[in-house]
Formats: sequence, C-alpha cells, structure tokens
Amino acid sequence: RRGPSSAFPRSQTPGSLMSFGGELRPLWPAPPPAAVSEALKREVSVSPELDHWTSPDLTVTAVKDVVCCLDHIVLLLAGCTGPLKKSNLAIWRPPAAVGAARGEVAADLQPLVLQGFPIEPGSCSRLWPGVGASFFARCGDGVWRVDLGAAAADGLASSGDASDVSSREPMVATAAKVFDLPPRVASLACSSRPSSGELFCAMLVQPEPTSASGPMIITAGQSFEQFPAASLCVFEPSTGLRKLADVPRLFEELVVSGGDRRICVWRAVLNEIPEEAERGEFLALDCSQKEAVCLTSGAGRVGSAAVSDDGELILLQANFSTDRPITTHMALVLIVWPRGEQAPRAERRAIIEGQHLLAFGFLRDAFFVTRLNGVDPESTLWSRPRIEGSGPPAAQGARLKLPVMSRSAAVRSNGQKLELIYGTESAESLPELATVELPSAGQGAPGSVVEARLFALPQPRGASWMSIEKVTYMHRGEQVTALLCERKHPPCPATAPLLVNAHGGPAAGFVNSMKTAADANRYPFRHFLMAGYRVFQPMFRGTLGFGDKWAMGNIGAQGSLEGDLGDILAGLDWLQNSHPSLKGTLAPARTGIFGGSYGGYMTIRAMSMLQHRFGAGVALYGFVHNRWMTYEGGDFTWEDEYIVPPPLEVEGFEIELVEEEGDSPGTSAPRAAARALPNSSSEGTPAAHRPLRDRSPSAGSVCSQSASDVWPLPKEMQASDCFNGLHRISKPLLLMHGEKDDICPLSQSQVAFHMLEKSGVPTGLIVYPGERHGFDQPEHQQDRDRRMLLWFAEHLEGERGSVPDVRE
Repeated sequence: RRGPSSAFPRSQTPGSLMSFGGELRPLWPAPPPAAVSEALKREVSVSPELDHWTSPDLTVTAVKDVVCCLDHIVLLLAGCTGPLKKSNLAIWRPPAAVGAARGEVAADLQPLVLQGFPIEPGSCSRLWPGVGASFFARCGDGVWRVDLGAAAADGLASSGDASDVSSREPMVATAAKVFDLPPRVASLACSSRPSSGELFCAMLVQPEPTSASGPMIITAGQSFEQFPAASLCVFEPSTGLRKLADVPRLFEELVVSGGDRRICVWRAVLNEIPEEAERGEFLALDCSQKEAVCLTSGAGRVGSAAVSDDGELILLQANFSTDRPITTHMALVLIVWPRGEQAPRAERRAIIEGQHLLAFGFLRDAFFVTRLNGVDPESTLWSRPRIEGSGPPAAQGARLKLPVMSRSAAVRSNGQKLELIYGTESAESLPELATVELPSAGQGAPGSVVEARLFALPQPRGASWMSIEKVTYMHRGEQVTALLCERKHPPCPATAPLLVNAHGGPAAGFVNSMKTAADANRYPFRHFLMAGYRVFQPMFRGTLGFGDKWAMGNIGAQGSLEGDLGDILAGLDWLQNSHPSLKGTLAPARTGIFGGSYGGYMTIRAMSMLQHRFGAGVALYGFVHNRWMTYEGGDFTWEDEYIVPPPLEVEGFEIELVEEEGDSPGTSAPRAAARALPNSSSEGTPAAHRPLRDRSPSAGSVCSQSASDVWPLPKEMQASDCFNGLHRISKPLLLMHGEKDDICPLSQSQVAFHMLEKSGVPTGLIVYPGERHGFDQPEHQQDRDRRMLLWFAEHLEGERGSVPDVRE
C-alpha cells in the first residue's frame, strides 16, 4: 500500500461470512456496526483553513547559508514565500543606515534565478563562497559556479519598491555546472582557492549496494541494517575526480579548509548499527599527504567539526565519555595543525564543557560558538589562539546580542570595518537577518555585548500569530523550565484544551524561539495552535542544555514521579495554580499528551500511571519494554546507560556499584579551557572520564556486567517499563509507527495496540510504509497531523474557538 495501514479494534469489523451453495450466510452473528473514529478512516480530512497548517511545504522563511559577493550578500533561504517561491536564492545589499527596532525594517531581498539552469529553482541545497562576484552552489546532482557579474548592479537598480519584496523582479545570473556529482554522495564540502578561485570539492561516496538472492545471512558483529563503508574522494577541475582513501566504517559530517592548504576532517562512527550513543572518532587528511590521521582516541559521542581557512586550527565536538556518552554534553575541542608539520600537535584542549552546542565556525581572526543556556541560544566570539609562543589557546570575548542560528555566516568589509552577517531567531519574532560590526580586537572584550541590526524576512501570513513563553517552576527542589505555546490572534479561549508535548531524546536540546511554535519541524505544534489548543513542552530531567547533572537526572528513574514524569505533572499543577492567565482553567478532560520516540514512551507511561490526569494521548514510534527493544534492535548503549542494575550479591556480600566523585559536574555554566583531553597516541583514559564499570566483561569479575548483560531480568530493571502497566490505560490512545523503524521497532506499538484492543479502550494503530524512526515522507507527515487533530478533537473537551483563514 502506498498510504498508511490502519488498525482498529475488531469490534469495529463485521462478522465472517461463508458460502453455502452460492448463498452467503453468516457463520456467526455479526456484531452491531460500531462507529469508526474519523482519525482511523482510510481517507481523512480537516477543514481547509486548518489543513493549510498541516502542509509540510508551508514553512517559515529562515536563512540557511550566507556568502559575500563583493558588496552583495547571497542568501540560501528555507521556507520561501511570496515571490521568493521563484527561487530559494536571494540577493541583498546591506544598507548603510542603522536599522530600526525589530520588525520595522524589511530586508530588501531580490529573488535570484540562474540562467542556463535546467532544474527547478528551489533545488539549491548548499552555498560556498567564491572569489569576486561569484559563488558555488550545490543544486540537484551537481555543483555550479554562479557569476553575478554586472547583474548585481543592474538587478538592484531595477524597478520596484525596495520595501516591498512582492514588487521586485528576479535578478538573473549566469550559472555553469562545474561537475556532476557521482552517485551515492553521503557528504559534500567545497571551497575555492583564494589565489585562483578554482573549485575544490571533497566528498564521501558510498559503494554501490549489492543484491543477492537467497537468505539473508547475519554473522556475529553484523546486523540486519549494516552501515555502509565509504570512500573519500576529491574533485578539482585540473585533476578531475580522484579517490584519496577508503574507510571501512560509515563516516560523515565532512568539512574542508577554505584556503590553498587542503585539510579534510570527518567523523567515523564506531557502531555497525544505529545507536543512541553515536560513538565515533574524528579523522583528518592533509590532501598533500597520503595517510589520514586520527584526531581523537576514545572520543565517545561525536558531533560536528570546523576547520579554519588556513587549515591550522580544527574545532570538533566530542564528550570523551566511555560510561555515559549519551547524557554527557559534548565538549568543544581545539586542535592545532601548523602548516609544514606532518601531523596535528598532540594536545587536545576542551574550551567549552557541560553545555549543548548548536553551531560554531571560524571567522577571519576569531571564531563564534552558539550554545544553549537552558532553552535560550547564545553566541559568543572567541579569539584565534596563537600557533607559536605561549599564552592561552583561545579566549572568550564579547557576546552577540542575537545568536547565530544559520548554518553559515559571512564576514564582509565595510570601509574600515568588518561586518558579520547571519540568520537569527528569538522568542519575540520569526527568523530575521542580522548584521553586527565585529570588534576591532576580533573577539571583543569579555562580558561586552555586540548590538545587531535586524532586518525582517517575508513570512507566511499568520505565522507571527503564534507565541512562545518560557516558564519555570519547582519540582523536588529543582527548577524546571518549560515552553508554553498558543495562538494570539484570535486569542485562545480560557478553557481551551491543553496538549502536553513529551519531547524525544530525552538527551536533546530545544530552542526558545517563535520558529519552534510556527514552523514545520519533527514534532510540529502549529496546526494544534491554529486549531485552538495550547501546547506545553516541559524540559524534564534528561534534557540537554541545563548541564550534565540535569541530563543524567533520569538515569535509573525513567518515567518516575520523582523524575521526568513528575516534572511534567508539576508543570501542569503550576499552570493550574500559579500561571498568571491560565490559573484555574485546566481540567483532565481538556488535557492531552503526545510525543515521539522517548516522548512516545512517556505518553504511554503517563496514560498508564496517571489515568486521572489526561483525557487522551497519541504515542508516535514509542516503546514499552527496554530489554525487548534493546535486543530486537541491537543497540545496547541505551540500556547500558539509562537502566541501573541492582547491586550484585556474591557469597553473602553485597557489592555496590558506586559512581566516582566528579562524574556528574552538575552545572550549566561553561567551564573554561583548563582540561587536556586524550589524543590519538594516548594510552588509557583520563581520570575525569574513567568508566564507572568496565563495559567489556572479564573472566571472574562480578562487577563487569553492564545492564544489558544481566539475566534473568530482575524486577528492579523493569520498573520503568510500560509493558506491565498497559492494562491500566483507560483513556483513548492512538499509536503511530514507521514500518521499518530500527530504533524503536514496530512490534512495541503492535503489542500496546493489541493490549488496548483486548481491554476495549478506544485505540488505533497507524503504520506508515517504508518509514523508519520518524516520518520523512511529506504525505505521511501531513496525514499524521490530520489524524492527530481528529483524534484530539474527538476525545478532548474544551472550547477551541474559530480557526482563522489565512490562505492566499
């Protein structure tokens, strides 16, 4: 089937028929026909004005990439609206005058279309700077060189009101394809030589998949879904495409230096299957040499990397944790590789620890870092460290008043000054374009704040009517942060239903931004908000951005009233008793809960433990049994980190597994560059990251077992499971899952569905064909949103008001 498969209780199906001599007679009496929920019908629909907000094609406009072309800025945009639908590229010339207050100055954008470009205008997915008035773009299956030339001057002088993007005619620029990408490119990074402007591309190319008839054979150390190996290839017009190295594991997140020296950096994963811990190592290759070097040893969880233009500095994300790679925040690590030296220097130094990093990148004489302070993004400037001589490797300087939230940023010369241009977002407005004047000292003075000029981007009508509010409350002596979203125009009724979003992860960070409320993201809210619901998203224990202690707060206590589930309930109680405008308005019959992955688990857990607090729920690709999920999928890192085995008893003695002091830093404040990390030649692990217990069992050791090695499964290790509590669910619960989910297998939702069906609880199971962990197909995303709207409308009480019609 192309569409989703729906399952609903057997009581809603007719009795069986059998043919006797050509006449159909009932084999047993058919039960009276029962009404099928609107959310479970083959074809579902909602009102047109509400369906407008379920479309994945409707997204807010935001800046993805920024490149400078002489005096002009070229932007790659997401969510283009109005005339910008003609292309996701736009050209902009920053005005000399100082910007006014937020939202009062619109960015004077002009759509940019490419002459000689045979594919759809919106197919550009990445930009890189060139030289002069040119830049490079990945569009479709190739890399193109775009030359603005005289078009820039002529285009910006064309007719049209500069304050009204809708009146601007597109600028036409010349585009020429430099080369066709080979099939199966997994990651691509490009730059241009400053001396010649010649393109350099590095890419990770996966091998052609092999097919074989007969049975699938899985040997020890393999899995049903093997990660493929890849090759590191480079392209230059003068030499063509050539292979530099083969790597037997999957590697990704490739970056390359932007100068004449070619340094490639990538991460190689250590696992053969998808795992929660995302363990790996970083490797690098100087393209003038033949051998790649390993930048890390025991890196634990790994993230992104960045390389300075001259190739002498490398920034990378890793937490160097062997025992808790999931819940330990990744540090920002600085590595020095001077020109002329065969390998990077041995020292790896963490300059930021204990915070969730969103983005970082090199500027001219500095670099920026964007990190979460709770749910609030903050960007700071850092000095470029000295390669020779003594002194600190890097120093934190000024904070940007508005954070860098675009994938790339650009620095341009404006007379004697340098300007940083980037995309930003905040709780007060939808994404905007920002410019700041960089301090003369590069990073600026510590503690100072660099003001920004803001320019509004064209946004979909009605998107700004959704608001987001950060609230805080107490639970068991700890402060909990949450985001509360609602529609402001027209205002939500006082008794509007409230939906709790239990987020996934749980080791994930979330941004306090209006874009969170208004955009089409992994777990969108906007269709609920426009339908008249409020959405409450607590940052319960286990969430990133609040320090390691908080991130580790639900280890051994998942789904508990003392931990993360209690954080959710305390938030509902605070809204009911203390929120300035919602006090006294909450009721269980008007309260629902939904979430995906870990949020799906939390939804099932809440519905089974707290039947009196929620009127309905929707669980997306959740799980009900940790051990079952572990061994069906093969990822042991989740259970080994989150589930705590009971103390072992040997010959009458109880052996306690005790954490080492200092393993849980317990602070969200940044820790400065004071700790050296292990390098590629290090033997052993620093004391600060020594395992609490060995993950590789050794003969005769009673303390060497990890959680996933404990058999039979004791009741203490099943305390957080939903499986034995499914019979307690009494309120309507809809389940949604991907057919090929390799993280939380489909069987988890199937078991929950059959249990609810047998108990007579209103339920249904929606299975999306071909989908894995999450729904990636646009038609499945829209179907999901429609069904969730219908499910909550059917099962929750409350006044939602009328839906405004903002369709053009």
